[in-house]
Amino acid sequence: MSDKRLGDKKRVAPGKWYAYVATPAYDGKVDTGYSQALAEAAFCCPLYQVGLTASVMGNGAFIELARNIFVKMFLEQHKEATHLFFIDADVQFPASSFIGLMRANLPICAGVYPRRQTPEDYPAKWAPHPTGGGLWVEDDWLMCERVPTGFLCIRRDVIEEMAAEAKQVPIKGQEGPVPWLFYTKFDDEGRFVGEDFTFCDDYIKKYGKPIPVWPDIDFVHGGFKGNYHTYLNRLIEEQEASAKATDTSAAA
Repeated sequence: MSDKRLGDKKRVAPGKWYAYVATPAYDGKVDTGYSQALAEAAFCCPLYQVGLTASVMGNGAFIELARNIFVKMFLEQHKEATHLFFIDADVQFPASSFIGLMRANLPICAGVYPRRQTPEDYPAKWAPHPTGGGLWVEDDWLMCERVPTGFLCIRRDVIEEMAAEAKQVPIKGQEGPVPWLFYTKFDDEGRFVGEDFTFCDDYIKKYGKPIPVWPDIDFVHGGFKGNYHTYLNRLIEEQEASAKATDTSAAA
């Protein structure tokens, strides 16, 4: 995988985009890293023809409820927005990554941040290449089957199309039903599946395409730093070294 960075002016076509940033906040608070990152992104947006409106939803303990209400708000109250951009309250990101995902103008795309744990790990499932397996990379985007929702950019046409087919749920305090795009479930093997992965599953089922991830983003997630690109390259190097050692041992 190459080391190209996202957000280069030369890599995108001119145009105008408008992000509705949606952030669920468990107790109504956000991390200082998130606040700083969003402020830097907002400062840079006018330089790249990107508009931005941000909304933080307090008392967002029921994450799927918060995300679905954000979908309703995006569709009904922020018609000027071209993209719904979910960013979690404990995620710090470089402004260039926000600008880059917006200007890519893909139907859907994401960045993958580290889990809040040691050892380092990432909550994503990459899609095997359709011919030969292995990592599937197109124009430096890593194709994935499942991604987290905490740095996820979705174009309006996708939200509109999926909302039209989604279950409509009446919620007290909301005017009109809420399109239920995000929901949890148990799979056929009894495993719990979060609202982020069920959305990914539904997207791929509807459109028949994987979700592009820009892997080379420096994230901080709840104090845990990580870069998915660096992590994957390290895994590849370790696997190659292990295979080489095995071959050397067998030849001895």
